[in-house]
Amino acid sequence: MDRHFTDLVRTKFQLIEGMMAQEEAAAAVELTCAPLKVVGDEGDQMAVSQVKEWLFKLKSRNTSFRKKIHRALQKIEDGSYGVCEECEQKITQARLVARPTALLCIQCKESEELFECQSDKRKELRIVSDHKMGKLLQFPQLNMEA
Repeated sequence: MDRHFTDLVRTKFQLIEGMMAQEEAAAAVELTCAPLKVVGDEGDQMAVSQVKEWLFKLKSRNTSFRKKIHRALQKIEDGSYGVCEECEQKITQARLVARPTALLCIQCKESEELFECQSDKRKELRIVSDHKMGKLLQFPQLNMEA
């Protein structure tokens, strides 16, 4: 992979890390100030609860993305950045520009998503089928007390 491109990717990751840190700091300030705003009103308590939930989701999302960033940085260091983990072909630079944490080429990613979609549809069919079978197999309640 081109050294100039990987340097740009590293810089982009540093900027993203900085933005995530600022987001989390702002959310933490909001969470810290939120109890001061609570007067005991149910609406205020709900607002504090929503801020806590939002902060949890934000941290969870950022943690997941940081793992992807660190994995991509490791791949840059070991020279495997830009190589599809499935077919071992090069991932196009256009794809890496759009999604610098990509681990799969576009063809392998589309295949993966198609498989997941088909799997989800099979699950839905199973649930519908189980639901219909449940209705068909309902037996009348027997009175066992007699």
